[in-house]
Amino acid sequence: MSRKHMQTERATACFDELAAAARRARSRLVARTLERGECLLRQGDPPPGLFLLRSGLGRVYTSSANGREMLHAFVGPGEVLGEIEYFAGEPLSCTVEAARRIEAWFLSSTAVDALLAKEPRLAIGLATIMARRYHSEVARSSERIAYPVDYNVLRICLAHMRDRGDPQIQLPKHDVADYLGTSVRHLNRVLKKLEDRGAIELAPGQIRSIDPRVASRIVDDESIDTA
Repeated sequence: MSRKHMQTERATACFDELAAAARRARSRLVARTLERGECLLRQGDPPPGLFLLRSGLGRVYTSSANGREMLHAFVGPGEVLGEIEYFAGEPLSCTVEAARRIEAWFLSSTAVDALLAKEPRLAIGLATIMARRYHSEVARSSERIAYPVDYNVLRICLAHMRDRGDPQIQLPKHDVADYLGTSVRHLNRVLKKLEDRGAIELAPGQIRSIDPRVASRIVDDESIDTA
């Protein structure tokens, strides 16, 4: 089982435990639905509580003072969001925007306080999510430096395919470029080479799909070459 798969399972387990605890305590789980482009959380706002993602896909990004966006991650079903700011009591550090229609449950900070007072073990699950997100971010930063752009592009595409359960990934090019810290112009050159090798299929402005067999072979070959 991959590290990514294990992390996803643990996040989903925390989601399930929180939802079950809320029902036991008769806390109000507020249903929220957001269409593409709407924000679930916005950088700089006060921490509202926790969001439990039931379906859809979110873009997690930060905005600099000059207006530039930096993509940090994609989040999907089973994820819990807002836990860092809940514990820190600080304004939201990132924006979470719906990349596809999102359905979520919301627990206010007051409701979370009551839940943790009744079931303190839930705090361990939330702390584990925070620790693993930090660990994953460090690992991703290291891989961006250690491996070429084509390798990182395919790893992102393969991870996105696993999360969606579909090789039709429809990843916007500008999101991938921001995530890798490169220009769209440079990314386009890399993507054209990967398409020529049969690893991906392109569409205007996006990576439409991935061939997991070809992409995995390229990633494995690059890992051997870099080792």
